[in-house]
Amino acid sequence: MTTFFSNTHLKLTQEADIITISFSDYAMTKLGNIMFLNLPEEGDEIETGDTVGDVESIKTVTDIISPVSGKVMEVNEEMSEQPENITIKPNEAWLFKVRVEDELCSFMTEEEYTEFVKGL
Repeated sequence: MTTFFSNTHLKLTQEADIITISFSDYAMTKLGNIMFLNLPEEGDEIETGDTVGDVESIKTVTDIISPVSGKVMEVNEEMSEQPENITIKPNEAWLFKVRVEDELCSFMTEEEYTEFVKGL
């Protein structure tokens, strides 16, 4: 498994051609308590840059922008139905899984992402 990060604070974990997308620790800290979560549907074809959902916390409402193109293979219904679990169970808090065809090359490593958020 390989982990990358987007500049929109999403964590991408790659296993073969499946990318599991979740919020980065930084995003979870900034969002605070999450109240509502809308995610794409299983089977959706998504493109990089598409708004595929949104997250509402006490602090803000933020669009979820897809960092990859592909087909949504699975959605974490538990997180969608009980979004407060995102901060309670961060290790289980993946959002959705996408089958991709293209290689991931424009994302940050964990070290690069750590430096990126220090500058924010």
